[in-house]
Amino acid sequence: MHQDLSISEYWHVLLKRKWTVIFTTALFSVFSVAFALMQPPVYKTAALVRVDQQKTVMNMLSDLMRWSPGEIMSTEVEMAQGPIVLGRVAEELGMLKKNAPEEVFFPVVSALRSRVNAERVERTNMIRITVTSSDATEAARLANLIASTYKEVSAENKSQDVRASREFVEGQLEQSRAKLREAEEELREYKEINGSMSVDSETQITLERLNTFEADLLAARREKEKLKADLDLVERRRRDINIEREVGELGSPPLQRLYDTLLDTRRSITSKQNTHTEKNPEMISLRTDEAKTAAQVVSEVSKLLAVRASELSRQIETVSRTEQELASLVGRELERIPDKDLELSRLTREVNVNEELYLMLSREHKEAQIKEIGSASEVTLVSPALAPASPIKPNKQFTIVIGLALGIMLGCVAAALVESFDTSIGAVEDIERLLEAPVLAAVPRFSHALKQRDFKLPFIGSLKKQSAPEKFDHSKSLPTIFSPGSAEAEAYKHLRTNLQFDRLKENKKVYLFSSSGSQEGKSVTIANLAVTLAQSGQRTLLLGCNMRRPTEYKIFGINRKPGLSDVLIGAAPLREAVHTFADIVLGEMNWEPALKLPGIDNLDILPAGTLPPNPSELIESQRFDDLLNSLRKEYDIILIDAPPALPVTDALLLGPKADGAVLVYKLGHLPRRALIRAKKLMDGIGINVVGIVLNDVRPEFHGIAPIYYSKEYTRATEKAFDSATMPQEQVIEVNGELKET
Repeated sequence: MHQDLSISEYWHVLLKRKWTVIFTTALFSVFSVAFALMQPPVYKTAALVRVDQQKTVMNMLSDLMRWSPGEIMSTEVEMAQGPIVLGRVAEELGMLKKNAPEEVFFPVVSALRSRVNAERVERTNMIRITVTSSDATEAARLANLIASTYKEVSAENKSQDVRASREFVEGQLEQSRAKLREAEEELREYKEINGSMSVDSETQITLERLNTFEADLLAARREKEKLKADLDLVERRRRDINIEREVGELGSPPLQRLYDTLLDTRRSITSKQNTHTEKNPEMISLRTDEAKTAAQVVSEVSKLLAVRASELSRQIETVSRTEQELASLVGRELERIPDKDLELSRLTREVNVNEELYLMLSREHKEAQIKEIGSASEVTLVSPALAPASPIKPNKQFTIVIGLALGIMLGCVAAALVESFDTSIGAVEDIERLLEAPVLAAVPRFSHALKQRDFKLPFIGSLKKQSAPEKFDHSKSLPTIFSPGSAEAEAYKHLRTNLQFDRLKENKKVYLFSSSGSQEGKSVTIANLAVTLAQSGQRTLLLGCNMRRPTEYKIFGINRKPGLSDVLIGAAPLREAVHTFADIVLGEMNWEPALKLPGIDNLDILPAGTLPPNPSELIESQRFDDLLNSLRKEYDIILIDAPPALPVTDALLLGPKADGAVLVYKLGHLPRRALIRAKKLMDGIGINVVGIVLNDVRPEFHGIAPIYYSKEYTRATEKAFDSATMPQEQVIEVNGELKET
């Protein structure tokens, strides 16, 4: 489902991709500076000429109703910068020889044309001839030369233009005369063949009605298309509301009052920004009023546009009904008219049209003859061009500013594109929206499960060999024991609290922990959660069901065998396979820090055991179900460490046996489509996914509370844990209510 981003989210994207924006802005800034410095100077000057139209009395009478100064001036403008005038100017400057071939003529004229621009001075009969050049004196000389050459060419060509116009009208008149004769002949022959000289009165009335209906039908269709275009425009405005534009166009008094209130609030904010900070109570109140009023304005605009769209839709329906009725009337009228009368009407109309065209061209011919006798044109140089004192280009400051602005805009676009192609998840809201499941905890990035080599101190010695194998660093993987005041330990306590609230809803006991892929920190998450649950006074069992690549025994420094698989196949009894707190203390890990924590003896671990060739069959066996039911009676909560959901089916087989499932996701490790796929697989078989745990969260991750990264908070917590044994927080149910102790 699509969701518009807020301004703060857009700002977060820019901060996240700041180096893309900075690089693009710097690149365009450098290019703009280099471009501004490399540009040659450009000078600009202009000559002004006046075009006069001298007429005889007969010319003035004939042109009284049809003369258009704009059309004449447009022709004169094109002539002033056309190839004839510029060709002569090039010959005068020695750039061309007379009668030069076309392959030489046109390139020279085109180069000259790129430096010349002629335009009409608004509401006058004057033309401004503008010339640009890298030399100020050359620019003035070229402009004056073009003006004088244009004057000469205009005087030579004016009579030729009038004569060509008359000849053209004569040709059109002759063609119209021939078409009129042809139409009259077709009408005469039709009447002779069919013996009908005219349309009867009833058919004539029907034809007149048909013409009326057809005209109305065409008007209705045009009106319908116009209404559809208006409706489409309103819908686009509803999707992309521009407050300033809509206030002006809608003209609603209530909307105008709301907008005036919004402007007053913004002016107050602007006036106080120099003397107040954003945290000032008055500024906070003004910002709140601004947001509230802006929302009201948008809501009012949406309502008005919705009313307008509804009104247009009703009008379209009305016009459509009218169109259908007119189309039906036209069809009925056509059925009433005999074919012979309909053909006779068509031939008669064609004769009338050709006759009107012939009369119009006859008038045009007479007018052209009068113009040829009495018209003349004069061009006068009103203001010669002068050499400019300073160039118009380059505007270095403007070029640099434009380059900087373009770099910022393109940098923002590039940042948006990079963000759109990024398949990772960028905010808690993204995860909750995509998966429709809450985020139970966000574990900050920390180094865990690091491997170290034992080495022999020269002055102490060691019983182990110098090249001893690598072993697990338990202090890194269990911050809830070795760093109880750290940010990551607080995150696991946050997970415990959210899980406690979920348990109280349906008295849940068994939770499955899985992930979409491997190496996402699932086993470390469940191990630390088990420690925090045990500290809260609950009998907790960590059940290692990852019989393919088990890790929980490494984290706690215990033996993998005997374990779950050994119990299921009858190779070991349950009591020998379950590792209690005493077994953990006697293991490889240094449990001295754990002895300071109350309640840790409530934790039991049932590791995976011997790696079987058929883990899926063991999980599906009745013996596993019986074992799980017996463990439910013995423990307050059971945490199942399952393999990833996508590579193997073990997690999907275990899910229905648990009361709820938790997905662990390491940010940036796998694409978000993998997490979505795992969630859909679980939903498809009825597994209750109660939430998501985020791993490897960085401080800049959007949507995470900054308290996890507060150094003062962490130091204060660690100081408290370094003192005497501190009671742990618990969430319990008392008389149906949640209490925190």
